[in-house]
Amino acid sequence: KRADLFAKQGELFLNLNRPVAARNAFVRATQINNLPEYHLGMAHSLLFEQLYEPAIQILERIRPQMPPKSEFLGKTVLSLGNAYSVTGKGDMARKLYQEHIGKEPENPAYRYELGETYIRERDWSEAARTFRDLLPLVEADQVALGKSLYGLARALERNGDFDEAVRMFERLLSLHP
Repeated sequence: KRADLFAKQGELFLNLNRPVAARNAFVRATQINNLPEYHLGMAHSLLFEQLYEPAIQILERIRPQMPPKSEFLGKTVLSLGNAYSVTGKGDMARKLYQEHIGKEPENPAYRYELGETYIRERDWSEAARTFRDLLPLVEADQVALGKSLYGLARALERNGDFDEAVRMFERLLSLHP
């Protein structure tokens, strides 16, 4: 039996909006080869169903097992941070993102999600500062730049910085008319 095939099946089931079937496939994968990335798949199936606490437990357990700077570590951190944020644990999400920004300052995903956490908490000035700091890292990526400009413009508008918000929206529109 090949665990990787069960894991692939689990990914397909997630893409088909079938989280229970996905979780069962990931469980079978872990029974063959108990890799943390298969547990990540189980956590994603739980997040899909908005079962945040069991997903958080899995993500917290596997995070230390992930190799540094691996795609699986990044997915684990982003999933865990989002789960913290959605469940009102913004302080834990911020701490997690800031820890990984310190470890991987070139990875814009952690800064973006940190900005989104500030937006969820309605801390508009910190959100604006975070998105401003993010812009130089994403200038070459049109999609990431667009998302970051939108986050910055939203935070500025909510913070009452209307002139700067208008400039950011105009820049965003010039990139994505």
